[in-house]
Amino acid sequence: MNSISFRLVHLSVSYNTALFPFDILELSRMLPSVGYVILQELPVQFGARLGMSGVLAKKGDTALSLNSERYTVTTQTQEPNAALEEFEFIERLIEEEFGFRGEEHASFYEVISEATVRTKKNPLLMVEEHSRSISLLGRLSKALGHPVGVFGFRLVPPGADPNRPDWFDIRIEPEVLNCTRRLSISIIFRNHERPKVLQFVRTLPQVLTNLVAELEE
Repeated sequence: MNSISFRLVHLSVSYNTALFPFDILELSRMLPSVGYVILQELPVQFGARLGMSGVLAKKGDTALSLNSERYTVTTQTQEPNAALEEFEFIERLIEEEFGFRGEEHASFYEVISEATVRTKKNPLLMVEEHSRSISLLGRLSKALGHPVGVFGFRLVPPGADPNRPDWFDIRIEPEVLNCTRRLSISIIFRNHERPKVLQFVRTLPQVLTNLVAELEE
């Protein structure tokens, strides 16, 4: 199996509520009792709803971020399983303490991942080989007056609007600093159905393995 190194796994939910759906200050008071270290000391505000944007707390290598303007809750770490486990834990905590079931009010769920994969073949040569059949490159070379190639591939749903809740964007290209040995793969996967996104996170290592295997064919 190819060696995969994750740099980032960012799992979030965006709510469709008119206001941020629970009290951020109350959540911050609960978090130390479940293993979090608070990184933003929030002021007590009377008669006003507290807002924030950024990392509220950390548990080990996992960061918990809130954005009260975009109505998002995010867990971020370097391993898919850790991001998923903590995300589900925070969802349960919010439901138990505030009576707010996030899945019923979610606009969409989203995972953003960045990883590098050690390949069996030279990534530069693999990309060149697979792009030879793109006839447009010859015409673009003439238009530019210089030979052109592609440095990687960008995969999206055919004909889909990237501003819609259901979307993915996968960029595969040689890692700039190690372009003859490793591929860099960046993924955005967004869907209004929670199970689809969480299952995608669970299978993320296998997804990357499958993509690289096709390129190495």
